[in-house]
Amino acid sequence: MNLKTIGVLGGMGPVVTAEFMRYLVKFSQIKSGAVQDNEYPPSIVYSIGLEGFGEKGITDRRIVKEQLLNYVKKIESDGADFIVIPCNSVHEFIDDMRNEVGIPIISIIEEVCKKAKAIGSRNVGVLSGISTYETKLYIKFLESLGLHGINVTQSQNIELKNVIRNVMGGANNKDDTKVLKRIVCDLNVRGAEIIIVGCTELSLAVSQNDIDVKLVDSLEVLAHVAVDLAYGN
Repeated sequence: MNLKTIGVLGGMGPVVTAEFMRYLVKFSQIKSGAVQDNEYPPSIVYSIGLEGFGEKGITDRRIVKEQLLNYVKKIESDGADFIVIPCNSVHEFIDDMRNEVGIPIISIIEEVCKKAKAIGSRNVGVLSGISTYETKLYIKFLESLGLHGINVTQSQNIELKNVIRNVMGGANNKDDTKVLKRIVCDLNVRGAEIIIVGCTELSLAVSQNDIDVKLVDSLEVLAHVAVDLAYGN
């Protein structure tokens, strides 16, 4: 079986990276009926302790960019056929990373927004971390596709930050899910027909089972794309 090797640049954070790898296994089973070891796509995983991050997301862009460029080159030299990064906020450096390597780097932002457009709703609400919120990564790309992005309020973004911190430390609970449900409800009232879960930590705190509004989960979308590419689909 001729499978492509998935390069995973993770560790942002480790909890999310572990869940992403579980998704890769699960979707390989669902999409290709993988059972034996050699029926699963090989992967090269770097779970890095990224410096330059803090309570407010990216705190030192120069240091973060330098580390990202270093690690995408390492993953390429180790033999990956393409790279995925299960973290939304660092995608503000996607062009810099792509310029450093000769293999594709799949953008979680681009893939999620294309998924949202394919659903057919024009008004899209966005849940995200502070850095992604401030850089408007999703809002800008949604607009480039002719969609209308609806961001959370500043106070809601602070609430999301607290949920993200809980997930990172393994302390999230039903109260965090209630916070997300309330914010999603508000986005819906403000016109959002679908909701992008645009922070991979938030993907671990809420699911479609919790929400009546259609969710587009960034972690799941990226895992689906990675598995499809690995199998040549």
